[in-house]
Amino acid sequence: MPILTASNQMPDNQHFITLCTRTLSRYQVDTPLKPRILGSTAYHLAAVANGSTLASVESTPKLWDIAAALLILTEANGCYQPLNDSPTIFPLVANANSGSQDYERTSFPLLAAANQSVMDNLLKTITRRK
Repeated sequence: MPILTASNQMPDNQHFITLCTRTLSRYQVDTPLKPRILGSTAYHLAAVANGSTLASVESTPKLWDIAAALLILTEANGCYQPLNDSPTIFPLVANANSGSQDYERTSFPLLAAANQSVMDNLLKTITRRK
């Protein structure tokens, strides 16, 4: 049986949003969703993918935290968007000089959501702290 994201179209106070431990120090998140910190970016994204939560805001995930989880999320009909100036996360960009890029210290802040309607609603409620 395939996993699927939640079908809810609007965030409300009856559903959850997962956050990493650094999210609230880096972003203002004004949503009626109930915040939860479960301790792992991959677990947070899997919770969106299986419908346990409507969304997740991750402020400092590394590549190894999100690579497989984002594939699972998108295959479950979920969506994600970077919260920095990057238009996309994948495919990764190679360094023009060496043909490779060291992503060891690079974070990929993102918002993941059960569907585009939830994503559009939440993007209006998230602002970067100064």
